Order: sequence, then C-alpha cells, then structure tokens
Amino acid sequence: MPGRGGGQWIADGRTEMTGALPVNPSGGLLSKGEPLGASGLGQVVELYWQLRGEAGARQVPDARVASRTRSARCQCVGGDSGQRLEGKP
Repeated sequence: MPGRGGGQWIADGRTEMTGALPVNPSGGLLSKGEPLGASGLGQVVELYWQLRGEAGARQVPDARVASRTRSARCQCVGGDSGQRLEGKP
C-alpha cells in the first residue's frame, strides 16, 4: 500500500496476532514449506479453523471475517469481541 500507510500499520503492530487485522496467523506458506498444489487448500482450511474458533494457539480472538487472496498469498482474519459468526458454537 505505498502512500496509504501500510508500512505504519506494520510498524504499529496492527497486523500481528493481537493487532486490528491479524495477517498469516499460521505463519504463512513459508512455515508450511510451500507444498505445491496444497498451498491454497491449506490457507482455506486455516481460515475455516479461525472462523470456527478451532485454530488452537494461532486463534485470533473472536474471529468473524476471513479473506484469502490468490495473488498476494495472504491470509487475513479479523475479529470483533461484540459479535459472533452465526452458527458458531
């Protein structure tokens, strides 16, 4: 995000696990060895676990929104302590 404050978001810790918009709570593709063919599925499964509250130590508190992009290879999970995903236990 050149010119839009993206660097400041990172410097402020907003993309860390406890930040406003946690990015790659699983450690990203490098932590998985970037397996051919399984990368996209691994991202989708991680986001599913986050939304269900089943991500263990990587869990983003009160996660209710998740996004996966194909080109940037990024997982983003956001939460709001005042709201829950419908149907979430």
